[in-house]
Amino acid sequence: MSTLSTVRQKKALFIAKFAATLGNISEACREAGISRATYYNWTGQGGRPDLLDPEFLQALRDTEEARTDFVLGQQLKCIQGYHLPETKVYFVEEKATTTVKGKPVVTRRKVPVEVPGLKHIGPSETLIKHYLDSKARERGYGKEVTVKHSGTVGVRAIVFKEANGPAAPPAAGQQ
Repeated sequence: MSTLSTVRQKKALFIAKFAATLGNISEACREAGISRATYYNWTGQGGRPDLLDPEFLQALRDTEEARTDFVLGQQLKCIQGYHLPETKVYFVEEKATTTVKGKPVVTRRKVPVEVPGLKHIGPSETLIKHYLDSKARERGYGKEVTVKHSGTVGVRAIVFKEANGPAAPPAAGQQ
């Protein structure tokens, strides 16, 4: 098998493990049998631009988008409320009559009876607030941030003095 096809297989395996570990890079690298350095080289962050693979990057983005869609779907499910299958166990008294030496004997015992049903999970107020704060800002939701300061608003000048001369003007971009 050629090296190129082995690298492609390792990249495909990494993408599968990356999705399965919900984006945990260390775990995906370990399960795919590659080093983190190799992963960073493939993403162009490892100092080896010659190993950058745009198709690999796109596959990573697609995987992350799918995970985000999944999480958002779960969040919306929790916002709406949902039902979970649930089995309740009740104990019912069972009575039995037997005859011992010609006399009736009554025995009682509690027997478990399972009753399947649904448990309602109500809407999550915390997730509703979070969703509105992040997705409905144009409608007035979201966190308002107020910055208070004491002092003046303006440009800060940094003055550099030469050892035996007049002050030098600030360098460009350091105002």
